[in-house]
Amino acid sequence: MREPLLRRNPDFNEVTLNTLVGVAHAVEQESARRYAWLAQAMRERNETATAQAFETMREEELGHIDSV
Repeated sequence: MREPLLRRNPDFNEVTLNTLVGVAHAVEQESARRYAWLAQAMRERNETATAQAFETMREEELGHIDSV
């Protein structure tokens, strides 16, 4: 197993719900962006089934964004 990237846990006194929702929203957006990139890369390689799988995952993430 690889070493953790953090040397210590971040100092958090109190995390608000708005902060947590903001982080969740950013994670979902980044996931959708990366799935779109992967889908495009697979289309360029003529891997249509794999591209469609990534596109389906992207659409799922877009739904999560709307939920957050």
